[in-house]
Order: sequence, then C-alpha cells, then structure tokens
Amino acid sequence: MFPFKKVVSLFIFFGFFLPVFSTYAGTILYEKDVAPIIQKKCAPCHHQGQAAPFQLLNYQEVSSHAKMISFVVANRIMPPWPADPSYSHFINEKILRKGEIDTLLQWVNTGMLAGDTSHLKTIVFENAVQDKPDLVIKMKRPLSLKGDNKDRFYVMKFPVEVKRDTFLKSIEFHPGNVKVVHHMNAHLLRYETGKKRT
Repeated sequence: MFPFKKVVSLFIFFGFFLPVFSTYAGTILYEKDVAPIIQKKCAPCHHQGQAAPFQLLNYQEVSSHAKMISFVVANRIMPPWPADPSYSHFINEKILRKGEIDTLLQWVNTGMLAGDTSHLKTIVFENAVQDKPDLVIKMKRPLSLKGDNKDRFYVMKFPVEVKRDTFLKSIEFHPGNVKVVHHMNAHLLRYETGKKRT
C-alpha cells in the first residue's frame, strides 16, 4: 500500500511545477512568434533605403520600439493599408490579422522575451532592379508634392508601344523618392490595331 504522506508529497510537487511548465509552453517569444510577423509584414519597409524612419531587422531593433509597435498595431495605424480586405485582396498585402496583432501585444505585455535568436538569419533586402530590364519608362517631368502629411491619389498614364507580342515576366515601379510614395496600383491597357480611342 502506497504511504499517504508520499501521495501528498507527489501531489504538491506536481501541483507546484505544472503551472510553470504550462506557462513556459505558452510563452510568446521573439524567436518563434514575433520575428516571422515582423519580417513579413514590417521589415520590407523598415530597412535602410525604404520609406520607414527606422529599421526592424532584429530583436534589438524591434524590442527598442516595442511600445510604439504595440500602440500602432493595436490602433491599426501600421502597417498602413487603406484597402478593405473584406472586399478584395492584393499580392503581398501587409495586413495584420487579429491573431498576429494579439501575438505582438502579448509579447510586449509579457516582457518582450527573446528566446534563442542565434539561428535567425539576417534579412537582406535588395532595393535596386534585380534583372536588366528590357524596357524603362520614365516620367517626362517630376511631380512635386506638398509636405503636409496628407494622402493624395494620382492617376497617371505612361504611353508606350510594344512592337511585337511580348511575355511580361514582371513590371517594377521605382519612385524617385520612397519617402513620399508608398503604394501604387497599375493597369496595363491593351488596344487592338485601329480600335484605340483618344
């Protein structure tokens, strides 16, 4: 027969450590929970040469801006994405889902634990054109914008004629000043010979 005292001792032992194990298992860590969100949704703009005013490429940079990150994601100020995801979706859209926002907020509120960041690779972004382009189209003259922190939407046409049927691998848009141009929506218009309207 198992002694009563030992049963009580084992119960107290497991009862003491069980909450510790459970808490550790559910801890939000930068390494496994936060870094993937930041790298996908924030870092593409928050790195050198892009529009954002500071980098978010590693634990030190993210944790030093943690309070600000908490505020802007909770209020859906960042990432800036005015398009309505309930209506339509775009490729590479930077919208934060509710679960991602909850993860970031919980991480900040529980002490911004790093975890093992030694295996995280440093992200390298290439801002320049990757391949030699077949065609480069430029504006005839620059467009000046007022520095009044207001969104403006412009419709611009870039006339171009391709002399033969061409397979488009990709089209890149490179603003002259990334600090003032954040998003663009492009449409390629095709006219049949003799049917173009002016």
